[in-house]
Amino acid sequence: MTEDVTPLEKWLQQMSVKKDMTSDDTETILQEISWGIKCLLDALNFLHNNCNLIHGYLGLHSCFISKNGDWKLGALDLTSNIFEEEIFFRENEHLLSKAYR
Repeated sequence: MTEDVTPLEKWLQQMSVKKDMTSDDTETILQEISWGIKCLLDALNFLHNNCNLIHGYLGLHSCFISKNGDWKLGALDLTSNIFEEEIFFRENEHLLSKAYR
């Protein structure tokens, strides 16, 4: 699947440097963040309950925002079967960043 997206970290930086924000702007950003969290939770719910998978490496680097404002879950490199996750992570711990471990 290919879609033009913005990394969440970059989007947050863009929001933090905006000057002269009104309370309406702040409210809009809070609504966008609320919608984004819902999108991510829906994606995680699908992975967990429908596919019996865990994401494995959730963080700012794995969240993206599409042009229409939907938040997408990426970085599925360490997705694993929910019933074998402990073994999988022991075998692939070297792939995780130090902070994540």
